[in-house]
Amino acid sequence: MSDGRLTQNFANLHATIVTASDVGSLIAILGRLGIRCTQLPGAGGTVPALVPLLRRDQDILIIDCDTEAAAELSGGASPAIAAFPIIGLLTGESPSRLRTMMRLGATALIRYPVHGATIYPALYIGINAHRRRHQAEAEIQQLERRRRGRRHIFKAILQRMYEGGLTDDEAYEALRREATQARQSIEDYCESSVLSPQSYVFGGSLQTLQDQSNRSAAPNPQDSRQ
Repeated sequence: MSDGRLTQNFANLHATIVTASDVGSLIAILGRLGIRCTQLPGAGGTVPALVPLLRRDQDILIIDCDTEAAAELSGGASPAIAAFPIIGLLTGESPSRLRTMMRLGATALIRYPVHGATIYPALYIGINAHRRRHQAEAEIQQLERRRRGRRHIFKAILQRMYEGGLTDDEAYEALRREATQARQSIEDYCESSVLSPQSYVFGGSLQTLQDQSNRSAAPNPQDSRQ
């Protein structure tokens, strides 16, 4: 996985701080880093309703994990909030609070009372770790999609070998060239090819070929009358 470009400048980001506590010092430090802040003092259950208003490339969530509301939110966390960097706000080291933070998907934490020297490192690690996590998840999904597409490549190769008398290497190279010309991945191109109603491998090549063989071997009724 490529490291990609790490974010070092947080100017113009927006932080939603979910806590009823006094976080004036935290808001002041974030402001000096160029981050606009909104404090949401309500229960954590309001966070999923807020998500549609957030922008993935500009918003981060800082959630007070010392509250029961945060514990409830982590128990049934909306997948939508996972799209945003989450930083936990903690006053202690209780395993239950740390578990709440992990279940929320937080990638960094800020200890309270706030110390100015800890905020930038928390933002740097939290935001960049979140982006790397999503990059890794996207790459895994792409690899899984390609793995599923391998069976279509195999069927398409069998089809070309049957129709054109090609070797497996020749059939693959032909499919690869056609996929490039069509500006498709070879998996997508082969899938559309083998699912075509005209394909000999549509619905299973062996069964199709067997049905054709049975029909050709069946006796002609006119021959029996003669």
